[in-house]
Amino acid sequence: MNQQSLNRLINNLVLLWAILAGYFAFTDLQISTWLANTSSGWAKILEDFGEIPGVLVLYTGTFISLLYYLSSRNKFKLLLLPLLFLAATFLSTYFFFVVFRGVTGNYYILQENIFYIGCLFLLINLFAVYRLRNIKLQERTLEYAKTSVLLGSFGYLLIIQPIKHIWGRVRFRD
Repeated sequence: MNQQSLNRLINNLVLLWAILAGYFAFTDLQISTWLANTSSGWAKILEDFGEIPGVLVLYTGTFISLLYYLSSRNKFKLLLLPLLFLAATFLSTYFFFVVFRGVTGNYYILQENIFYIGCLFLLINLFAVYRLRNIKLQERTLEYAKTSVLLGSFGYLLIIQPIKHIWGRVRFRD
């Protein structure tokens, strides 16, 4: 696939995403109401574990970016590395919370020990960074990392979450 075809494909995907995002911004709650039976098994699985794919994409993108900037000569390296490392630690801890809550139905035990659990994942991420620090990253892997971090930070944190709070949007189960 040549560069022009790839650019056209990416532009069309972004345009499609924007159109669908605009449509679903106003209709997703109604669609959920029509389609969802909150007591069904699959709805319960989605409720308990539905965040996992997004968290994994964000975590892997953040971790790959962390590895990239570790070996980079970027002038913002000293600013980005702690930020990416804290984000990777938060995302891995959050992933654990989501899985634990989904499996046990309870996360109050975790809340009492959040500091220790966070420190454990901090150490796990430190060890992983140490072990993988010399890995050569392919260009496509770096593009994936950049895209997932940008979509996660700008799309989710800076656009979706504030709009939900301003709009007064709650989760479907609430």
